[in-house]
Amino acid sequence: WIGDQRVLWSLGCSRANDGNGTNLVWTFDPITTIWSNVTPVDVPGSAYETSAIWDPVTDRVYLKAGEHFRTHDPNTGTFAEPHNFGFPPLWPRYAGGRQRVALDELRRILWFVGGGLYMLYDIDADTFVTDEWITTGGGDFSNVTQVPEHPAQQIQTGGAAIIESADPGLDYDRRADQLVGWNGTEMWALDLSTKVWSSRSVVGGPTGTGTHEVYGRFRYIDALNVFILVESPDEVWFYKNTPGP
Repeated sequence: WIGDQRVLWSLGCSRANDGNGTNLVWTFDPITTIWSNVTPVDVPGSAYETSAIWDPVTDRVYLKAGEHFRTHDPNTGTFAEPHNFGFPPLWPRYAGGRQRVALDELRRILWFVGGGLYMLYDIDADTFVTDEWITTGGGDFSNVTQVPEHPAQQIQTGGAAIIESADPGLDYDRRADQLVGWNGTEMWALDLSTKVWSSRSVVGGPTGTGTHEVYGRFRYIDALNVFILVESPDEVWFYKNTPGP
């Protein structure tokens, strides 16, 4: 969502008719209900497992598309690649992954999490800060088998219930200063002040949803202090992480 332009922005994904990846960029105006192809000349190559988020401070879209980390200026329609994932220390640590990205607005850190990927990026410092965020709770995660020949890139942390989930739901709760994750069967919250994951009740919630990916269908709505989960056009759920309006 590009807030100042009030449009939905989309890159890539797979085509409905054959499943092949694309590199087309589209915007959707919810007022006019019109989709527009705004693909620029320097658009990255097609890629699956693309996750993106708009930062209102820099007015940039930050995205991980396949093996690339890029930024996009929605005003000029141009892309940039501030960091090359083709070489150590970023490769093979950040190769692959079926991730969701969330923005910690207080610390201005991007969390790319899912499918075995654990990648944190400090926007203002323009650097990766993954090693500074060793958490506890939520199961033990290790990437040792992913980077066996690169011990300096190894990491062990908590949060495996969300990190190892393919395309989990993940978003930042501004009121609680927590990351809240949904893997299809379990709800977990990370207290960003203590770096501790804790489980949340799922009583009364959807059942049998752990067999498919969540993607971006789990979002926090600040105005209502609730999370929304869209399972299908006929199944829309709301989750209350903290009390209060």
